[in-house]
Amino acid sequence: MKKTIFLLVIVVILAACQAAPTPCPTAAPPATVPPAPADTETLADSINMINGTWYAQNGMYFDFKSSGQVYYIYDATSSPWINRVTGTWGFENGKLSFLTMQGDCAEAQQATFEIYLVKHEGRLIGMRPKLVGEDGCLSRKTVFGSNLFEYIGNLFFIGR
Repeated sequence: MKKTIFLLVIVVILAACQAAPTPCPTAAPPATVPPAPADTETLADSINMINGTWYAQNGMYFDFKSSGQVYYIYDATSSPWINRVTGTWGFENGKLSFLTMQGDCAEAQQATFEIYLVKHEGRLIGMRPKLVGEDGCLSRKTVFGSNLFEYIGNLFFIGR
């Protein structure tokens, strides 16, 4: 019994002698980071802002050329790429109009879209078309009317 009491006293003394756990340093509050500049959207004011190649998330490339105001729509989901549509277009007061089409929806009437240019820190990164009125070409309405297009630049596609 004396041994048990002696051992208990030793355990109590050792437990009392244990160092208190060192507190973990608290993380410094994060430095205040200014918010990233928001993208801006403005109605296109010049035909030159639309010229070039634009990529849609569905694998379609729209290539607008002011020389003769011809456009091409390429389907990059096929190998080799397929030129789905060729036609003419016009631009006035922030609106792009598809005037003629050869290929898919060749019989469709003209369609007009307001073109909003998307810029990040002043640099053109995309465009967002918005249908004005009706579009009799369901594929164009679906592809062109509901996508944000990424600006690729001025590319020259083979076959033109």
